Amino acid sequence: MGFVWHVPVPGCSKMLRSRRCNRLATCIDLVPDEYVVLGKELADAAGNAIRPYFRRVGGVSTDFKSDQSPVTVADKGAEDAMRTILKDKAPNDHVLGEEFGTSESSIGSDYTWVLDPIDGTKAFITGKPTFGTLIGLMKGPKTVLGIIDQPISGERWVGVHGRGSTLNGKPVKIPEDVPTKLSAANLHATTPEMFTGIERMAFEELQAACKYTNFGSDCYAYALLAMGHVHIICEADMKPWDYTALVPVIEEAGGVITDWRGEELGLESDGTVLAAVSADLHRQALELLQYSPRGLLLLREREERAGSGDDLSDINDELPSNLPTAVGASSMTGFGTAMQTSGNLSVKVEIRTINSRHFDLSVKSPRYLAVHEREISAHLRQELLRGKVMVTIEVKDSEMIVLPIRVDEDAVRAARHLIDDVVKASELDVTPTLDQILRFSEVFVKKENGNINDGVYTLVEEVVRAAVKDLKLSRRREGYALQLDLLRRSKAILEICEEVRIPVFFIGRKLAQSANSGSPSMPLECAG
Repeated sequence: MGFVWHVPVPGCSKMLRSRRCNRLATCIDLVPDEYVVLGKELADAAGNAIRPYFRRVGGVSTDFKSDQSPVTVADKGAEDAMRTILKDKAPNDHVLGEEFGTSESSIGSDYTWVLDPIDGTKAFITGKPTFGTLIGLMKGPKTVLGIIDQPISGERWVGVHGRGSTLNGKPVKIPEDVPTKLSAANLHATTPEMFTGIERMAFEELQAACKYTNFGSDCYAYALLAMGHVHIICEADMKPWDYTALVPVIEEAGGVITDWRGEELGLESDGTVLAAVSADLHRQALELLQYSPRGLLLLREREERAGSGDDLSDINDELPSNLPTAVGASSMTGFGTAMQTSGNLSVKVEIRTINSRHFDLSVKSPRYLAVHEREISAHLRQELLRGKVMVTIEVKDSEMIVLPIRVDEDAVRAARHLIDDVVKASELDVTPTLDQILRFSEVFVKKENGNINDGVYTLVEEVVRAAVKDLKLSRRREGYALQLDLLRRSKAILEICEEVRIPVFFIGRKLAQSANSGSPSMPLECAG
């Protein structure tokens, strides 16, 4: 059987009642103290297996896996030592390791240990102490404990969900004076070789935006990020044992770590990793990776799902809803809508645009908004610049839902006087009735909101701005789809050039010669 824990909460002799104590109880439930101790014991065992082989005279025996990554006797010995301890002290838990794969318990434990005995085997082989042992613990889909252990320097970073990160037992926190802009931040990655195709293009976009880039360091760079020395780490082609342990160490130190889509890392993640010292820096890097002008991730994902198909008919359904405002191309055609309710008032705005060289605006709105039409027009002109713009503004008052008319009290009184005059003139002894008054159509008039007050226009203005934002997103979606289509067509052209062995620079040179000579066309000579 595995561990059974009975963990007292300091200062709470009775049932936990405060919010703070409840949170502490939850954290303890996720990561029992015995598991933290066990994780450190695993790191000790791995270090003992690794140190005898570091900078060993004559080198260390090395094999190569199917993916050509190296594996040494130290890698295997360290993972075997950790598995032996887990088999003895936590036999019900699942284990996933780089060298020996998955070992699932038949008991069905909620816990999974994710092990990388030597993260950075190439650094280890060449005698560089930038490698480390990674030990991660997951409860269900969530990583709750992470250890980065450098057995040569004796540095050990431990991150425990809800309890913070430590370096050799002392709290670690990212300082507040870290860069706030990409242009002032350093960027790290293990090697540029981990990026291929569109991922490489994405990384180069981020690389160009940052102050400088360092390669190497492996997991050690993530430990330095948890201390604020490294600002951004961007990597791809990672496996669960490469990143699982990193998550608690960075998050508990105040950093952010996700995949390139901004999603939480887990066993089923796509292998991309983006870590940053702050949420703001992470957001800036994420926007560059996801929405650079060259298509990037979305195109990659579509190619993986659709193979070589060229159908982009459903692209709008797949585009993210939070495209940045200053990225890529925008279409002139679009539709935006927004609706908001405040008290008894409800405002709905719809904006349609089509292509036009000039700014041509038409607004359909209640008459009482006419006094603000110039303000609305100025805002739309500033935001949209050009195009044929058609705006519909509806303002509804919940008090007039049944009938859009009201009683004209002056007309009612006038009708009563007229009936009284008729009775008096006829000298009949009758009393005017309501039915007689209602026969005068003038007693009912179309209900208008009257003179609009500042509060109503403030609501209208807010909804107009929201509709403009929605319109811009619609236009960027369509422009983004066109952009991806152009990317795909360009890629197809380059593939054809590759098949017939026509270098791209050769095509450009021939076209330039044709343009300079005034010749309508020039044949291209195939190199093959």
